[in-house]
Amino acid sequence: MNNNFNFSPKMKILWIKMRLPFPLTAGTDHVSYNLIKSVAEKHDVTLISHSRSEGSEAIEGLNRFGVKTILVDFPALNGLLMKTFNRLKREFLLFFCLIPREVTDNTSKSIEKVIKRKLKEEEFDLVQIEYWFAGKYRKYIKKSLSSLIVHDAFFITAEQNVKFQKGLKSKIVGFIEYLSIKRYELKIIKSFDHVLFISKHDAEIFKKYIPGLNSAKILPLGFNYPVWDENEKEIENNTLIFVGSMMAYFNVDAMLYFCNDVLPSIEKEVPEVKLYIVGENPQNEIKSLASRGNIIVTGSVTDVKDFIKMSEVYVAPLRIGTGIKTKIIEAMACAKAIVTTSVGVQGLEFENGENIIVADDPADFANNVIELLRNPLKRKKLSENARKLFYQHYHLTSVKSKIQDVYSSLISE
Repeated sequence: MNNNFNFSPKMKILWIKMRLPFPLTAGTDHVSYNLIKSVAEKHDVTLISHSRSEGSEAIEGLNRFGVKTILVDFPALNGLLMKTFNRLKREFLLFFCLIPREVTDNTSKSIEKVIKRKLKEEEFDLVQIEYWFAGKYRKYIKKSLSSLIVHDAFFITAEQNVKFQKGLKSKIVGFIEYLSIKRYELKIIKSFDHVLFISKHDAEIFKKYIPGLNSAKILPLGFNYPVWDENEKEIENNTLIFVGSMMAYFNVDAMLYFCNDVLPSIEKEVPEVKLYIVGENPQNEIKSLASRGNIIVTGSVTDVKDFIKMSEVYVAPLRIGTGIKTKIIEAMACAKAIVTTSVGVQGLEFENGENIIVADDPADFANNVIELLRNPLKRKKLSENARKLFYQHYHLTSVKSKIQDVYSSLISE
């Protein structure tokens, strides 16, 4: 670690995030936005990110908190030839160079030029990079302290994914992906002065693979979800909901598993049960579930909370994944009765049966959902306790000072 710095209490921070965290659509957007907002209250923050269609709205939203935002256009892959070349390139780099697809997909000469120029023009006390796949830009940080925010142990997620792949070819490809991600992720983390983990559970995983990872710190999560009055929207009887991007394979796996192995048992006891699958870009295997009649696949929606609020039970039957699942925290804030798995609660503060129900066995999962649908008093108690848990541990006002303390500690070491 480089200690040759004379810091003032107020730092100049260059924050690098490949996806612009505004507007707040995905759970990770909420995480990044509230982190940046909290840090910007105490320090001067400049954000470099790829632009989205709502770029001007993002700048306005972040500027309110004093964040200087530099948006960089991501090169569009126009034309069949260019798209084919890019696809072949990412496969070649994966199979012959063990470079993960996520790294190739997030490689941008345009953002690289902006980072290099900004570091040359200004002196920053700290350069904060989010996500392991953007860690390649660490090599341009020469005079500043470097910090990496780790949202999950992605190589473990990739390893879990191999287990659920069908067919030898898919398993081989999945295993190569796992090896490439593990190699790259561990190497990148070792190169930073500070590593900030969203989840204590994930920090412990990395410490097993990187002995002496003394730079690790836990970064609290804070959300600013509004209070919801149950009278605002009528709740539909016997309605379940799952929320998650259908571009993510762990969400796809969760829904296929639930609909094939869990839902039939629920339907036998509660024939009128209905399931909403809410998330962007559902593929054909998810869309086809709607043919059952009692499964509604919405695709992208304006506000997922409208659907969460009208459901009786929030299900999150995740079998793959690491990191804290922001979907669970959002359900807590909406005062929902939640049934999930041990994967779904990794890194969370909770008490099984008191504020969240955890069930890994399909029959156990189904029985818990059935009981909640039939027992409104138990459902109400579980949902009220979930909201209390949210305000105690995850509301931004409860953790903002802790986030700021973490960053203050970086300059004092």
